[in-house]
Amino acid sequence: MAIPVYVINRECDTARMAAFAASATKKNIDFERVPAIDGHAPGFPLPDEAGMTGPHFWGADRIKPGALACFLSHRRAWLRLVENDASHALICEDDIEIRESPARVLQVVGGAEILFCNQRLADWAMAAGETSRATGLDRVIARLAARGGPGVVEGLRPAPGADCYLLCREGAMQLLALAERDGVVCGVDWAMIWYGLDTRHLTAETLSGFSELAILARHNVRAPAAIGVKVLTCPLSVQSVRHKSVIQHDVTVPIASLRSHR
Repeated sequence: MAIPVYVINRECDTARMAAFAASATKKNIDFERVPAIDGHAPGFPLPDEAGMTGPHFWGADRIKPGALACFLSHRRAWLRLVENDASHALICEDDIEIRESPARVLQVVGGAEILFCNQRLADWAMAAGETSRATGLDRVIARLAARGGPGVVEGLRPAPGADCYLLCREGAMQLLALAERDGVVCGVDWAMIWYGLDTRHLTAETLSGFSELAILARHNVRAPAAIGVKVLTCPLSVQSVRHKSVIQHDVTVPIASLRSHR
């Protein structure tokens, strides 16, 4: 069964697009490019995009334009899936190399709406002692928290990343509805993590091990898990070491100035 593959790519990032295409071609994987939003381009944000800015970003009153644009670019991919007739799609950022066909993991999705297939979260799962092909996000979070969180475990990236994940149509509709409800209040990867946890039962140990979750817990309404999330322990992709993040982390703008565009 062929699964649509959407790759998020800015028009200016031709080298990243070429590298992704080369890796997909080697595995005979067809893909569709989703034009990414450039948060640093003149005229950003457009009025409808400014409307997605939340009341805060990581609890602060300033936001990174690049992070906002990244979230909105993933939102474009979610919309593409909803408009498609497919039951699932693999959503990728353009700085990864696909190692295997996404079709091979359909049988381990189970009832989950999101299956993270990237290297970072696979490393988290392995560090948490998970050995099954796919495991629940809540187990990974709880077990890593018991070790102090990913930031203190050697070899782990502190952020989960959203560079490669399998998303079902229903999950896309849920993500769109939640993003519309809350606005962009954190990075897109942490938003998917947050929506996949039963936040009513976050423990002090979990919040201590994951400072990002502690911030979100302080500034957002806690709710039962809205979306089922699993982590693939053997990833479908790896991030390229040649193409670093294009988000300018030292550039922020006042949230009020963006929301005034609405």
